[in-house]
Amino acid sequence: MIATEIETTLPYKIWTVIESHPGCNMQFIARQLGMDTRAISSPITKLCHAEKLVRTGIRGKGVYSIKRGARPQNKYGRGTYQPKDFVGEMTYVTSHDGNTIFEECRQNWPGYRLNQYLREVRANELRG
Repeated sequence: MIATEIETTLPYKIWTVIESHPGCNMQFIARQLGMDTRAISSPITKLCHAEKLVRTGIRGKGVYSIKRGARPQNKYGRGTYQPKDFVGEMTYVTSHDGNTIFEECRQNWPGYRLNQYLREVRANELRG
């Protein structure tokens, strides 16, 4: 099944509500999105910890606004892929009797790590 329209992420939706209504509370944001406050509580907390939102006021009566100079969240998906490890040159190991798959993995660590990343991407595509 091919999706005709890609759904925007929840943090981006929260960002747009706060951007158009600065100084709003969590109940207002939940009402605007048609969701429960428990569903948006975690993304709002993560945005505050990432220093993209500013929470002011006492506990339970906090209001949210966008921090000056902060950039909006990614509109779709998890964002751009940024590998943390350098993937080096792949080496070819000649085949011989024995356990060559594990031997090749030991000698070709960058290729093994690349295969792990690709396996994760494939698994996420099947799930999502």
